[in-house]
Amino acid sequence: MKIRVLNAPEYKAGIARAKWFAAVKRHDGKDIDSFMQNATKRPPALTKSGEAEPPAGGLRYFVRQEVVELVD
Repeated sequence: MKIRVLNAPEYKAGIARAKWFAAVKRHDGKDIDSFMQNATKRPPALTKSGEAEPPAGGLRYFVRQEVVELVD
């Protein structure tokens, strides 16, 4: 499956959602596996405890918000 960005919401600069969306946007038209590998190696943002959020969670958030869709 591939990532397709439908629209670009406006997020406050520097917040975690903005960083995750920028990472997803860089993979527009590319395979999900590519995004997962890159986001696992270099997470766009870390939690307050310093841990990385699972990349699938970030991607799933944008799909639920209908700003990204997954296509075959």
